[in-house]
Amino acid sequence: MKIDSKKIGILGFSAGGIMALQLLMDQDEGDSSAADAAEKLGNRADFIALVYTGLPGNKMPKMSKNTPPVFIVHASDDPKAVPVVAAKIYQQLLEASAPAELHAFRRGDHGFGMTPTSGSVRNWTSLYADWMRDLKLLDK
Repeated sequence: MKIDSKKIGILGFSAGGIMALQLLMDQDEGDSSAADAAEKLGNRADFIALVYTGLPGNKMPKMSKNTPPVFIVHASDDPKAVPVVAAKIYQQLLEASAPAELHAFRRGDHGFGMTPTSGSVRNWTSLYADWMRDLKLLDK
């Protein structure tokens, strides 16, 4: 399997979504003069998916037109991660002209994972795959 170094992203659920947003806040392009090979590469993700996320330290990351594409999925009945956070993240992305997509499902609770068993939230992974195909991150 060949890995394309320009198609590396992060998918974060709940606290993992918070970590993905933290990465967005702390991203850098690397240091070409660094002695350490890892430091030369930097840590910028090529895409980010946030699934029922919160905010790191309750701080909204700064978004720009250079923010990598972001996919957001959330359930409106989530008692642990306030659904309005997903809408605020999406709004910030739009205002920054950053590529973004938001899917807010009426029901799904918190922790529906990759394979929810009921409701329309069952389809979120298909929507995510379509989004990745639209961005040419996956083959058709």
